[in-house]
Amino acid sequence: KGYYWKAACVGKISQIRNLLRAFIEAGTVRELLFKAGRLAPNDGEIWYVLAQLYSMIPGFPISFGDATYAVSLGRKGLAARKAQDAAGTEPNVPEDYYIQLARELERRGWSIAEREQRQPQEAKEYRSTSDPIKKNFYYEGVVSIPKLSDREEAIQIDRGVVARLQALPKLNQTQNDAL
Repeated sequence: KGYYWKAACVGKISQIRNLLRAFIEAGTVRELLFKAGRLAPNDGEIWYVLAQLYSMIPGFPISFGDATYAVSLGRKGLAARKAQDAAGTEPNVPEDYYIQLARELERRGWSIAEREQRQPQEAKEYRSTSDPIKKNFYYEGVVSIPKLSDREEAIQIDRGVVARLQALPKLNQTQNDAL
């Protein structure tokens, strides 16, 4: 958790200073999250934050951002957090895990055909490494994904979030913000 929290602090401080500083510090944040992920590969928060990082940072040739990695890391973060909830180690799955995955899918924008075509290669890459970071860049290859486009799945996820939140008798501020 120490590497995770240090990464969170460095990232937040950089954001507060300015966007250029945040961009410069992104590599430091990524390396700290990599260390945390190798030490605690079943911690959903790590993969969730890495997914956000890969989604927000520009890609090649400017930086390391990657929409495909962001989706896989987002899926891994959500799955790990669900497992933590089921095991009783972390309560509930915050709605933002779902919302962020929907955003990542929307940004990537793959069609049904592209998703189906790429999944076997993603699975091959996932199975070819033991490094938890590299593995989770390709996590989407080994999970069941609906036969929808990225956009359609994002809409489905968002509708699920809205339905769950509207079913609650009273919302806290975080839930109101998510809604």
